[in-house]
Amino acid sequence: MVTYQNGKTGSSFCTKITILLVTLSLFALPFFVVQVQPVTSTNSVSAIEVKPGDWIEYERNYASTIIQEETSGQVRYEVSDIQDLRVTFSITEDDSGDKRQEEHHIETSSISHALPHVLIPAHSNLNDKIDCSDRQIMISRVEKRSYAGSERTVLYAIDRTFYSTDDYATIEFWWDRDTGVLVEYSSFTQLPYGNVTTSVKLVETNIWEPQLYGVDQGSFMLIAAVSIAVLVIVGLIILRKKRESGQLTHHQ
Repeated sequence: MVTYQNGKTGSSFCTKITILLVTLSLFALPFFVVQVQPVTSTNSVSAIEVKPGDWIEYERNYASTIIQEETSGQVRYEVSDIQDLRVTFSITEDDSGDKRQEEHHIETSSISHALPHVLIPAHSNLNDKIDCSDRQIMISRVEKRSYAGSERTVLYAIDRTFYSTDDYATIEFWWDRDTGVLVEYSSFTQLPYGNVTTSVKLVETNIWEPQLYGVDQGSFMLIAAVSIAVLVIVGLIILRKKRESGQLTHHQ
């Protein structure tokens, strides 16, 4: 067996490095799985996936050709209490700064005074029906859309009401599937003297993290740390082998 100046075998160093790499991978894998494994809907999951302290901030836009008015602003919903299936929100509107509380019973998806259907049962899915005033609307589409810096799986539903041949209202909803939170809302109402348009979109929340390159920040940082560690170790192996090769040539 060829030995080197430090008296250790070349295979011993490589073995230690291999063990280190395997140990590092086994240590990092459970954390990686926890971070990136998607939430799957099962019959046993909770209908409420928000908790006190969770908040959602929406950007609102309103335009009316009837009174020639356009306004925009933001409204913030924060979960203040949960009792059974009743979720209470503390609501702050930026145009007035006033705060008020509003209760949502997600079994009936009660209409909100500020935003309709701000919360529906979490993990709802295609063809599920949501109560809407005196009727029901059905989730007709599941799609991917980006909100607050993260790609989310969202549920889409549309509601149309005809007042006459020419007068009608169309309302579109998008909810986050995993949490039941409203992420976007759009309405258009055509009346005899003009029309009214309202749009609402989630712009910020603490319920989920923004993504980097399609991966949650926590997962991205973990992947980056493991990748750097592997590159450093591989570089050390190459450097060691080069030194050992020079030492072996010298001895021969």
